[in-house]
Amino acid sequence: MDPLPYSRNDRDSIAILLVEDCATDRTLATLCLENGLGEGLELYTADTLQSAMDRIAQSRLDLILLDLHLPDSEGLDTLRHVLRGDPDATVVVISGESEESSAVSAVRLGAQDFIVKGTQLTDRHLIRSIRLAMERAAHRSMEAELLEIRHQMHMAHQIQKRLLPGRLFGCTKYSMAGACQPASENGGDYFDFMRLPDGSSCVVIGDVSGHGIGPSMVMIETRASIRALVMTGMEIGEVLTEVNRLLINDLKHNAFVTLFMVHLDPTGRRCAYSSAGHPGYLVRNDGASLVLSSPNPPLGIVSDERYLSMNLDDLRGDDLLVMFTDGITEATRDHETFLGVAPVLKTVVANRHRSADYVVDQVFDLAARVEPESCQHDDRTAVVIKRLADAVPRPHFQSPADSIHSDYRMPPPPH
Repeated sequence: MDPLPYSRNDRDSIAILLVEDCATDRTLATLCLENGLGEGLELYTADTLQSAMDRIAQSRLDLILLDLHLPDSEGLDTLRHVLRGDPDATVVVISGESEESSAVSAVRLGAQDFIVKGTQLTDRHLIRSIRLAMERAAHRSMEAELLEIRHQMHMAHQIQKRLLPGRLFGCTKYSMAGACQPASENGGDYFDFMRLPDGSSCVVIGDVSGHGIGPSMVMIETRASIRALVMTGMEIGEVLTEVNRLLINDLKHNAFVTLFMVHLDPTGRRCAYSSAGHPGYLVRNDGASLVLSSPNPPLGIVSDERYLSMNLDDLRGDDLLVMFTDGITEATRDHETFLGVAPVLKTVVANRHRSADYVVDQVFDLAARVEPESCQHDDRTAVVIKRLADAVPRPHFQSPADSIHSDYRMPPPPH
């Protein structure tokens, strides 16, 4: 006989509680169980509801064979008491031939199956009923676990969303926009914006290898580590060096984090950047572009890696710093040809005089035209930082009235 599908015990045996007050029926059911299950049976018996409840409290049972009519309980109330004692109990009701309607009601109430005493109380019928009941219980348990997993993933997704900055963010000399579009409910991409006490700002984009709840947890750890270290005033290359040291013991084999980080000077003229296997791009206001990268590998691969920090000292008005993850560049229709970097940069250059928010939208629209969101296979994230043009001083017109009237207005033009 094939093994039964589900056991709540750590042992190979099947723990069954037989609740029956009639000695003859109890003996017959015991013989059927012993013949059908043999040495795999761990059988307990009870002849009252109270003794059954005591056993339920003491033992981890796989199945309860329950007669509804007991000296201290009658009818469906017997089942209700049992299910209150163990809401997850797998119950097969044993009923008299004249009580089939009550047995059907018991199934609706929560029993997995029922057996009518007499012709059905045989080895074959009893074991078949037990097998079906335990299969249903196994399915019910898996469904409950799946619902719990979905709930946990949804909660993790909500936490991830709250950890991302708003779509629009910025500081005195820059306007910035970013968006993150996971391929599943939980993704490994992220971006972050931090304003430091000295008036400077840090922006980060990262991509944890893989998809799902595991990478999302690594993302949260990476974000928290970077934020804590940045606020100490540590230079960004040193920040990534330390984060790499922290992550190296937490990441599984072949897991890693690519990341690009930029530190923006409050004057708007300079920035520093550091790369962990993830490039950024500088798009000049005249349309020229430059790749911002370093020889450093992703985080979590080389334990003693020292990450470099490099400087850009000539940022100009309307220059763009652009970052995006490979979910955008690897958008594909056929899994053979991919969007690539060049079309993304071409889109950025074509829209370089528009707002940072508009450029982000154009990048996402480009990827979606190649691979619609419904077919998206990887997380997509993009961040655009626009160096604001310096304000042109307004001309000042001297007039004799300037020294007399502070709210002097220019005269209207002649007719």
